[in-house]
Amino acid sequence: LQNESKDNAISSETKKSAIDLTRDFLTNNNNKDNSKKNIADVTRDFLNDPVDDKDTADATTTNAVEVILKVSQEAAEAAEATLPEEVSESIPLIPVVQYNNNTIGMEPQILTSSSLSPAEGVVATSLSTTEDNNDFPSTRRILVFAVSATGVFLCNPLLSLIDTSTVGLLSGTVQQAALNPGVAITDYAALCMAFLYTGATNLVAAAREKDRGNDAKPITTSSFTTALQLSGYVGFMLGLTLFVFARQLLKSLIGNDSINIEVFSAAMKYVRIRALGMPASAVIGSAQ
Repeated sequence: LQNESKDNAISSETKKSAIDLTRDFLTNNNNKDNSKKNIADVTRDFLNDPVDDKDTADATTTNAVEVILKVSQEAAEAAEATLPEEVSESIPLIPVVQYNNNTIGMEPQILTSSSLSPAEGVVATSLSTTEDNNDFPSTRRILVFAVSATGVFLCNPLLSLIDTSTVGLLSGTVQQAALNPGVAITDYAALCMAFLYTGATNLVAAAREKDRGNDAKPITTSSFTTALQLSGYVGFMLGLTLFVFARQLLKSLIGNDSINIEVFSAAMKYVRIRALGMPASAVIGSAQ
């Protein structure tokens, strides 16, 4: 490259940096070539051009690689400057091999994050640092999440136990007997909404991935709102079905009309009261 600058009679007053010389060299060679090779092809031809003197060839290759790396670093810094901070922090770190005058023909040196500038640190670090940054959930973290999520499915059984204990303390034997068919109808009906909880989780998780790097998170907000609205509609329809068809559902579960009329009436009243809470149960379950 230095010889090229001398041949072009560049005066000392207009000294160009190695980066500028590289750009000029590649541009000039690209313009002279009738095949109109791209810069990558011109660079390959330049590096592969045979030189009789081995020392000269090694020195030329070393200088060329250094300059190309400098140009690449400029491009990396310019690209980093245009990225939001949260996006640049989420870019996976990769190892970069450093070449200089002392490493030609030797084992390449892996750059570590401590030896790099902030811009270089975005695209270079050691393999060990990269592996340490992988945030895989631990067994304890999974257990904490699983135990917390279990509460969604325990809501209805716990509510039934509370009803049983309250009715047993404050009411008589008839009301206590009515709970058995009433609880069975409402609990089994609530299981029909279990798909909403899984669907809401999947919708919001996919939306959060699409909104990565966006502080406003519009897709996540929209998906969460849609999941809650759908849960409300399904809960309302299920509650309406239980309220209207409470008598038929109880008769199908009991199997005949021989049950005491007072027990049957109390059971139907219990099913209808629980039916009023189905929309809220569906929305709360999806929100969790």
